[in-house]
Amino acid sequence: QTWRGVQQALKTPSIAIDCRGCGHSDLGDEESFSPDALVEDVKSLVKTNRLLKRKKIVLVGHSMGGRIAMLYAAKYHEDVSALVVEDMDIMRRSVESNFIQSFDERKAIAFDRSHTSLESVKEAFAEIGYPTDMLDKWIGEGRIEKKESGEYWSGVNPAFRALCYRTVFDGYCGTDAW
Repeated sequence: QTWRGVQQALKTPSIAIDCRGCGHSDLGDEESFSPDALVEDVKSLVKTNRLLKRKKIVLVGHSMGGRIAMLYAAKYHEDVSALVVEDMDIMRRSVESNFIQSFDERKAIAFDRSHTSLESVKEAFAEIGYPTDMLDKWIGEGRIEKKESGEYWSGVNPAFRALCYRTVFDGYCGTDAW
């Protein structure tokens, strides 16, 4: 969702990926969620995608994806011709620095991305601590969508946010990669 407009404006083919647990990608096992695993997910795509195989890539990362892009470029520098990091620094951010003040990590990890009603989605996000205006924005952007089955799917995954703070932000992988 984030890059669709940018991709349409590019004159060359591009690929936007959802990290594990984002969009329609499965989160996988909570225990295997780590900066290295996220980097290896990108490497797997680079190795297998016909547009990327055996070519140097321009790697763009936004927000937490910026941190992952930095880690990828540090580890697989031979794959990267240019690195663009948007809206991300290299500094450690403690779990407590999450800007959602009453964020309930336990409820975030247990979040079910499929709901029978939009009201159910809203209630689940509110219980975790998300403000209503964020949720309204995501609904407007189509990041929370109604499926043909009538169910609602959240492309936004609070478990992903919780695990990112715990494993990617609350450590020194950004400064190490830099």
